Amino acid sequence: MTTATTTNTGQILQTLELDRFFDEQALSYDFIEGTVINPGQTRVIYLSSDIILGIYHALKEETGPAWSLILKNCGRIWGQKVARNLEREMTMLKQVKPADLSALDFTKLLETYFPAHGWGLLQVDLTDAVSHGLVRFTMKNSLFASVLEEETCPVDSMIAGILQGFFIHLTGESLDCLEIGCERQGYRECTFVLTHEERLFDLAEDAENGRKSPEELYQSLKI
Repeated sequence: MTTATTTNTGQILQTLELDRFFDEQALSYDFIEGTVINPGQTRVIYLSSDIILGIYHALKEETGPAWSLILKNCGRIWGQKVARNLEREMTMLKQVKPADLSALDFTKLLETYFPAHGWGLLQVDLTDAVSHGLVRFTMKNSLFASVLEEETCPVDSMIAGILQGFFIHLTGESLDCLEIGCERQGYRECTFVLTHEERLFDLAEDAENGRKSPEELYQSLKI
């Protein structure tokens, strides 16, 4: 995260009144209907650790190592849906779309969205976005890393897919997102990089087997 982002913590969403998306008191609970609705009239669905673990075991039993790719594809579709929902909700509540926000405002919006949904504590680094076409994300307390304890490889493929889908919808570009370091590999946080998809082809194997550190992999994209 850049210094400019840090100094404005909490102020951006309050100014735009977008913190209403993430205020639990603003959610509408209907226990008779079995629904939770946010102020933008989008249904909120919570996934428990048991559900995540059950999906993982089912996919791994049926597809072997392809479980990760399947979850990433699901995440990409989910991320695009999330972006469309946010556009609709923000237009409804504030007559502004995510693409209309400044980089600082958008970063804070994304950083607030992830922990509000229990995925983990996300930080967005746009330092190299203009100069090298790279966006770096770090995430602590990853849901997938905490649940999939038997794995020693990157496990946040669905999160990578969500980030990929979100930015594809936002930019219209052919982007990909790769997890280049994971808490399951012994790192203090999970690290992702987003860029044009062809740039990540040669990094996937090194990220999977941990032969290079997240920083080494990231810096190799700047050469």
